[in-house]
Amino acid sequence: MNDIFDVLIVGGALSGSRTAQLISNYTKNILLIEDNKNIGYPCKCTGLVSWRIKKYLPFLPKKIIINTINKASFNSPDGTNFILKSKNPVYVIDRPGLDKYIYNMAKESGIKIKNGEKFISYKLMEEYVKVFTNKNVYKTKILIGADGASSSVGKSAGLKYPEKYLIGVQTTTLGKFDNIELWFGSKISPNFFAWVVPENKNIARIGLATYRKSGNYYEDFLKKRIGKFEKPNVGGIIRFGIMEKTSSERVMVVGDAACQVKPYSGGGIIFSLISAKICANAAIKSLKEEKFDYKFFFDNYDKVWKKKIGNAIKRGLFLSKILSSRNFLINKLFKIGKIFSRFLNKIDMDLINIFI
Repeated sequence: MNDIFDVLIVGGALSGSRTAQLISNYTKNILLIEDNKNIGYPCKCTGLVSWRIKKYLPFLPKKIIINTINKASFNSPDGTNFILKSKNPVYVIDRPGLDKYIYNMAKESGIKIKNGEKFISYKLMEEYVKVFTNKNVYKTKILIGADGASSSVGKSAGLKYPEKYLIGVQTTTLGKFDNIELWFGSKISPNFFAWVVPENKNIARIGLATYRKSGNYYEDFLKKRIGKFEKPNVGGIIRFGIMEKTSSERVMVVGDAACQVKPYSGGGIIFSLISAKICANAAIKSLKEEKFDYKFFFDNYDKVWKKKIGNAIKRGLFLSKILSSRNFLINKLFKIGKIFSRFLNKIDMDLINIFI
């Protein structure tokens, strides 16, 4: 194939499709490849998101929002619990539906899309990137990896990823549910927490994430919370931390592939939407100025997204460390939290705009 694409994006989920759709405002000469033929599956997300979803996606269809919640119950190892009320709504969304919505926006923008095609590797040439998939070989001026926490694009670029990661599992089940529930402690979920996210009064998404043996802790928690075990229907890796580099010559990674997630919850929807816009702006500027070197992308992408959400990720890492402490410390923190719950109600769940 002799044609050279302006941009080739690997990954058609939220961050990849959104980046493609935004770049399409400047050029339609874009190829988006997605390994899975069924967009949105397998789902690897709890689907809990803040009010900012409407800020970044103002025309989001109402059917994607399944439930609106403003309360969360925090449960400590010794049984202490307190409820926080959010000043802004928290939405439970149809995550596969969100991915399909963004994907369709990208498709309708006029770009080229190929499903069922897997990225293998790339080779940097003098004036383009040669991209190898399981079916074809392509040429592109810019390569963007939006292919998840175990990004093949990022690894091919030699980007260094945080060594630690969590394995999350979740199922949707019947029961009686009122608020979001977060459960902490070494017997529940070491180094992280378990969650209950209601779709309505009778259906909830229940899961947890741990560094190891997540299946065993998941089974124990389900039996504790609903009295029975059910196989998980959602699972995936959560990798978080501040990467030293999320770009290379003619290459950028975005979303989970750039660890643009909240360390204290594993959520990445809002951060991915923010970073997709920054990534798209960097790509457009690169094409306009015909600059594709690493320094250009580092200055126009890495530095910009880190300035926007980097401090939030750092504060989230600190909070995550606190919440994964030993049980006695968590118990003390929860007792303090119960006393200062009015103050904690003001915490911004996305950006943690407080000094902690």
